[in-house]
Amino acid sequence: MFLLPIKNKRAIKNNQGLGNPYTTTRIPVTVLFVYPKLIEALLSIEEDFFKFPLTKEKRKITIYYCPKTSSRNYNPPPLNDSATSTVKKTDSTLYEIQLAMAQATRPIDYYVHFKIYDNHKLNNAEDPVTMFASTMRTLLADIAATVTQARIDNLHKGALLAKKPMVKRQRFQPFCKRQQYTISTDTYSSNTTTALSTSAATIEANSNNITSDC
Repeated sequence: MFLLPIKNKRAIKNNQGLGNPYTTTRIPVTVLFVYPKLIEALLSIEEDFFKFPLTKEKRKITIYYCPKTSSRNYNPPPLNDSATSTVKKTDSTLYEIQLAMAQATRPIDYYVHFKIYDNHKLNNAEDPVTMFASTMRTLLADIAATVTQARIDNLHKGALLAKKPMVKRQRFQPFCKRQQYTISTDTYSSNTTTALSTSAATIEANSNNITSDC
């Protein structure tokens, strides 16, 4: 892998001995300015890195021109079949990203193979090109491992949501309803009939008393 310049390493080592708990040591930021020769060497260096996809034909030529490495597993770990459809949909996208990164290591491996094949006395520990290839391979593997963890977290999140009981929402009434008194029709009819009967009996009794007095 690439090593920091000796000057930067010494500066970091000296700062670590300050013993100040309120200071944080950071690697100095170095900016590489683009110049004509660099643009000629790397044609896409001025393109938007996140909006510069290859066509399918160019991708096939770049990747499948290089053979697979025998020790490399190019297939990401499969997902549990018991996962929900939502989890599977998200996992499918992450799976394709991992697969693309694994395939991207094929040109790196093949290039280093040609370097060794052309020069059997090549010292891989000191060759800057070999060190660069190893660094890029390691970075791709690190990103792929990060995506693997994202897939695991997505699976666990889906499992928790599936086990969570569905709570029935109750309708919230912000104001109290006025109390209403209702009398059924049958009760009203019965009470009315009883009242009329009582009144008729009273009138008849009074009439009989008046007749007897006469």
